[in-house]
Amino acid sequence: MKTKSIYIIVIGVLISLLVFYDFNQAKYAKKAVLITTRLVDPPNKWNRGFKKVKIKSRFTKHKQYAYFHKTLDKEARPLVVSLHTWGGDYAQPDPLSQLCLENNLNYIHPNFNGPNNNPNSCCSNLVIGQIDEAINFAIQNSNVDISNIHVIGLSGGGYTAMCHYLLSGYQVASYQSWVGISDLESWYYQSISKESPSWKDILACTESKDSLNITEAQRRSPLHMPISEEKLMATEFNLYTGIHDGNQGNVPITQSINFYNKIVSKLYKDKPSKMVTIEETLYLLENRRALDKYDSISDRAVFFAKKNPNVNLFIFEGEHEILPEHAILSIL
Repeated sequence: MKTKSIYIIVIGVLISLLVFYDFNQAKYAKKAVLITTRLVDPPNKWNRGFKKVKIKSRFTKHKQYAYFHKTLDKEARPLVVSLHTWGGDYAQPDPLSQLCLENNLNYIHPNFNGPNNNPNSCCSNLVIGQIDEAINFAIQNSNVDISNIHVIGLSGGGYTAMCHYLLSGYQVASYQSWVGISDLESWYYQSISKESPSWKDILACTESKDSLNITEAQRRSPLHMPISEEKLMATEFNLYTGIHDGNQGNVPITQSINFYNKIVSKLYKDKPSKMVTIEETLYLLENRRALDKYDSISDRAVFFAKKNPNVNLFIFEGEHEILPEHAILSIL
């Protein structure tokens, strides 16, 4: 009888553990689904209230598609130019779209030659020109405050935001690059080590054969592009990267840090303290802990920040992601 009671107790404990495990698994699974849904809404949701438009291009005989929304206010309103990711296009679900509707912002989500897997993509002249044409289309077809244009990109979109910042003649009030790529050469090897197929795209867009075309990879990399100091002084650039990216994502934080240092070295030649040091970078990579106390963004801890009038860097508690609410609220 005693043995039977022990068996019943043991079975009861095991059942409780299984229930607890299933509950927690369900809780975390629900959290994961919510995050995924927030970032990748189904097409019939994310573009509700937006118009699919064709934009004539002087760079190609093909028209560029985009999703577009104009405010109905008589008063001029800001414009958000939302750039698709590395392997995406204009039809890719966009976590910024509904937030732009809710905050009464003009919005355009251009195609600029689609995924980065051919020589006409990857920050080619065609890409920069088509983004300019999308901005021009929005200005001509909505009531845009031309002093209040904001370009925002995630991952490959962050990469394109860096390129447009350096290469475009358009006057843009601010740029946001979330977990962006600044150097295709280093990211090529990082992608191979992560077993990410992006390395194949880099080979394709740099017209490489058996090995990476280093010259072409550098030509298409923001880290190696020329800088106009006049443009930098007139525009604000914000870099955001998740502390765990590169480990639990495909783009290491050094991609953003190195681009920040490139801009700072041009803007503040006589102020080396503005730079992110090798020691700070190594500490963040090795420990993934905060270097000081910083303000949070969207309830996420900030592990490291560098703030300046024209360029800012934020390394936050996160992975390979954008914090949509912060991205939009920060421009209002």
